Parts: sequence; structure tokens; C-alpha cells
Amino acid sequence: MGRKWISHCRNSGKWQKALELYEKLIPEIVISDIKMSGMDGLELARQLKEKNSDVVIILLSAYRDFAYAQKGICYGVSNYLLKHELRGDNLLAELQKVQKSLEIRNRRKKMHQKYLMNQLIYDQSAANELYIPKAGEVLFLMMVHKRSSFVSGEFVKAEWDTAEARVMEEILPQMEREGISSVAEVPVSADNWVVLCRMTHTPSRQLLDNRINQWAGQMIGLLDGTSGNLFHAICSRQIAPQEISETFRLMSRQVHQAFFWRPNSWCFLETYREEEKVLWGEQLRTLESVLYAEVGKPGDLIKEWLETLWKDRQMEALRSLLPQMNNLLLEQKRKAGMEPPMEKRTEKQIKTEKNYCVSMDELIGYYREAFETLHQYISKKENEKYSRIVAGVVSYIRKNFEKELSLEFLGEEFHMNGVYLGQIFKKEVGLTVLKYQTMLRIEEAKRLLREENCTVSETARLVGYQTSQYFSQIFARKTGQKPQDYRRKR
Repeated sequence: MGRKWISHCRNSGKWQKALELYEKLIPEIVISDIKMSGMDGLELARQLKEKNSDVVIILLSAYRDFAYAQKGICYGVSNYLLKHELRGDNLLAELQKVQKSLEIRNRRKKMHQKYLMNQLIYDQSAANELYIPKAGEVLFLMMVHKRSSFVSGEFVKAEWDTAEARVMEEILPQMEREGISSVAEVPVSADNWVVLCRMTHTPSRQLLDNRINQWAGQMIGLLDGTSGNLFHAICSRQIAPQEISETFRLMSRQVHQAFFWRPNSWCFLETYREEEKVLWGEQLRTLESVLYAEVGKPGDLIKEWLETLWKDRQMEALRSLLPQMNNLLLEQKRKAGMEPPMEKRTEKQIKTEKNYCVSMDELIGYYREAFETLHQYISKKENEKYSRIVAGVVSYIRKNFEKELSLEFLGEEFHMNGVYLGQIFKKEVGLTVLKYQTMLRIEEAKRLLREENCTVSETARLVGYQTSQYFSQIFARKTGQKPQDYRRKR
């Protein structure tokens, strides 16, 4: 039947074993004889119901005794069976009937828990009406997250599978041995499971922390052992019902950064540190210029950026940088004529790709190698494509395209006649210096509007135009649409 159940006979001392086994297994169904040494089945039923009101108890007796049956009903006994009428098929039929009722009850319980949890986490005003803690009861919230991977510039959510969900459902009853019970536990998304817990007495903060730590560690260990995937847990400390919604919001924000945490870890919820928005335009232009420069290593630059952000715990900055850095990598690969990554892959193929990363060390290593390889490829190609002077001018313009770059100025920088420099530049590149600079400005403007959600005026200033009106005219002429329309369609 797939359910845990315990059967006890009349041998002396078996009622103690029944209680011990119940504490160990937390079964849904208990079958017990009424007559036992030291305690009868009714007293056992009473004690078990005190521990768990949902447990199903079936009592066996050799005699028909209406008083016993009536008392058993008062104690919450589900059925009262006579031994001389009991056959294998009768017992099986009874268990099947109980199983069906348990399945219906569990479905209703899950529906109720889902409704309760949704109301508590999304409607702060209803919290006090929906759940009133008992005297001395402590509430705390836990979010268990299945860690996403970073593939091709995007964070890919990982979904809980059936075996992992079963671990969650089985470990929750075990918490009761530690004095912790679950008010509601529901998967709120494909990758997040939320559990609202309570302790029936008010412990010290240290005791509460120790128990939560112990339980979270056991749970993460079991999940890791089940599937080998990476999980994280965030636990709150004591909260009131009206604090559940805000606590859930903070947890959701923090778990957003879980990719950068230590594998299979858990922690207490800390005050969320709001980070200022970071615009990566200047840094990405520097990286692009290093790709085309004769000196400098883009891999070292990337390693320094990522490790510094990680060390300083600037998680939101990391999340915004990585996709943009990946877009730059793909864009420059296409421009250089390198093969871009496959667009469509199966999950099995994705996990064998070099750009499938599940940790910061893997991610740093991948991007460091990818940009170094691209740098070497571009350097070789540029040496074949352009003369040394023109290659230097191309690199300089890429690095400084937001500045005013006249032919006279470039001539002074490269110690030659500006007009002649413009002529050989157009001959080798196929564009005038001004058109090449404008092309770079428009490409950067697209990125700022699309990826960093900059306003039109901000974008105009960052790419080197003094007025947003003139920038809008140039942008519309080159792309066929106004920058504000392009921004809305991003």
C-alpha cells in the first residue's frame, strides 16, 4: 500500500515499543490490540492522538464490547475490529478503505495549506484573522530553493522532481520529534518550497537557532543525497503572523542570488541590503577594447571583476553583469566570425556544454577562457585584416567612441597626417572614421536601452551626444525607429 503502519500484539511491554516505533516512524496508520500489559489500546490511542490528531488508529479485540467501542470513538479511533471475524481480505479491505480516506484528507489538507500559505504570504492584512498562534507558540518561516544554473548568459531555473518533493513531505513529520511542527508547506514556484513552522513552547533564541540549524542541515543533506542537485535554505527567526508576508518577500529577494552561495548551504535571513543600480557600459567598453588591443588580457580583467563583486557580496551587480558580459561575448564572436553556441540543446546536452555552470568558480573559469580564446582569435584576424596603424585606430575608437574624435585629433595621436589617416582607414575598414564611430555609438545605445533600461537622455549622454534630440534623430536614421520605441520593445 505504500504507507507506514505498525501492528502490536498482547505480549508484555509491547505498548512501550509501540510508542517508541511511533516516535521513530511517525506512521499514518496504527493497528493495536485493546488488551496490553501496562496500558490498554484505548490509552495508547489517547496518547497517540495527543501527539498527532491525524493518525488513523484501528483497534482489535477478541470480544464485542460496545462500551469499549464507544470510548474508542471518543478517543478518535477509526475502527473497532473483532479478531474472530478478521480475515486477511477483511483487513486488506479495511486498510484500502482507510487509505482512500487518507488520500482524500491529504488532498484537502494540501489545498487548505496552499490557500493558507498564499493568503499569509501575499495578503499581510489577513494574517491575524487567518492564523492566531497559541500561547507560547513560536513561528518561523523557511524557504528551500533548488539552485539554478547559468547557461548561455541566462539563469535557468531548476524544478523540483518527484523524489525531491517526497523528501520534503517525509522529513516534515520527523521535525515533530524536535518539537517543531509544520503549519503549512507548499511549493510556491517550480524551484522554491516554503514551510511555515511552529514550536509549541517558547525556547531561548539560541535553542531555537540550534534546532533550526540542525533541521535545515538534515533536510539539505537528505535532498543532496536524493538527487545530487544543489539546494539552499533560508530560515527566519521568530516572526509574528503579520510579518510572514514581508519575510517571504525578503527571502524571495535573497534566494534570487542563490547561485553565488556556497553549495548546499543554509542560513538565517539577514536584512536585505538594497544595492544601487550599476551601469556596466564603461566597463564593457573597456573589456571590448582589450579584446582588440595588442596588450592586456581580458580573462584577467573578467576574473578581477567577478571575484571582487563576489567577495564584496554585490550579488545584484553580478546578476546584471553576467548576461551583459555573455551578450558581448556572443556579439563579438559573431563579428569575428567565430561559431556561436548552439541555440537549441536538450537538457542532457546542456549539462555537457562548457558554458553550463553551477558555481562561481566554474563560471569565472569558463568566461576567462572564453574571452582569452576570443582575444587570441581577434588578434590573429586583425593582424591579417588591418595594417598596424589602422588596427590601432580601430582599437582606440572602440575604447573612446563617446568622445569627439576628429581626424586632426587622431592624426596627432598616431603621429601622422589626419586626412591621410582617414583615407587609409576608409580603404581598410570600409567606413569613414565618423561613420564607424557612429555605428559603435548606436550599438552601445541599443544595449543601454535594451539591457540597462536607461532613459533616452541618459543613453544620449553616455554614448557621447550633447542633446537627446540630436541623438534621437541619428538613432532613428540608423535603426528605423525612435529610441523610446526601441526601449519599449526590449
